[in-house]
Amino acid sequence: MSEWSKDSAQGYFEVQVPKHQLWRDYSRRIRELLAILADEEDRSQLELIRDIPYVSRDVIRLRSVVQGRNDGSIPLEDGAIIAQASRGVMLAAACAAVEPRRAYHTRKPAAATTFLNQLSLGQTEQGSFVLTLFTHIPPSLQSQTVFEFDDERSGEEPFNRKVTRTLATALTAVSLAAESGISTGELAAFEEGVSAGVSADLCEALALVNDCTAVSQLGVRISWASARTPLSPPKAIHTFAQDELEVIREAGRALRERTPEEDFELEGLVIDVGRPGDTLHGSAVILGSVRGQSRKVRVEVWGDDWNTAYDAMGKRLLVRCRGELLREGKQFVLRNPRGFRLAPAAE
Repeated sequence: MSEWSKDSAQGYFEVQVPKHQLWRDYSRRIRELLAILADEEDRSQLELIRDIPYVSRDVIRLRSVVQGRNDGSIPLEDGAIIAQASRGVMLAAACAAVEPRRAYHTRKPAAATTFLNQLSLGQTEQGSFVLTLFTHIPPSLQSQTVFEFDDERSGEEPFNRKVTRTLATALTAVSLAAESGISTGELAAFEEGVSAGVSADLCEALALVNDCTAVSQLGVRISWASARTPLSPPKAIHTFAQDELEVIREAGRALRERTPEEDFELEGLVIDVGRPGDTLHGSAVILGSVRGQSRKVRVEVWGDDWNTAYDAMGKRLLVRCRGELLREGKQFVLRNPRGFRLAPAAE
């Protein structure tokens, strides 16, 4: 018989685990163990039994409350949206685990994309419609009990666990920010949550749920791998209603607009060149592709770059340059332009 103990907010717990199934009191001891763990984790014994095969995995469950259905099914199109939302949520958490930012544009951190490629989609579960995601967590080889290890403080937390932890803190922060946004109409709480993992990408992914026709609420529940249980895990249960998701959608749009897209390559036609004085200096307006749509982008040009822009406008030639793309009000601006040139004629 092995003995385990844990001192938590709910009290002090001790359990005894039989080592052999052939012992006469094996079933009774297992029932007692499940009852104690269910009480401590505030979960059903059935959920605990279901998680036993996942001792080396963090499990993320996304529960969609589907209106008019109680058989665990969901409309096909809604199911596709939920899968897309889950992918976006996990990618946003992985990006924030590398470096918290307001928004992540086309180039995602390599560690985040590698994590996403290793993420597993599990069987759906009953409980309205529940989509499950698994991320592998290597067990710790340090001397410990399964109840008493917290490797966050030790600096040895594996990246996959860091992603799960970031997801939990980010969902808590975005939920609180949504409540604040509903009551105050301000974005400040979302900005403050960036350090906890809130980003435009996370907000946009969560807000996808409101594109569903039959889903009225989204719940996210995190179960930690028991092979590496954290001592003080963040909040694991999160719920988002439709009105909160609308505020979150607007916050995502605002956060993205406020975040420059670094090293953005702009290519397009010059449709206007300004010259307010005698010097060769002014704003060139370039019609190019921005995030998949044709947009006008203002670029400050000087000297030879001004001449290049003016000639390109007259001859209807494509130009290229790089810089930091930013939206200012209704207009896009390319800051710190560099490499202003005509696009190769062959292209």
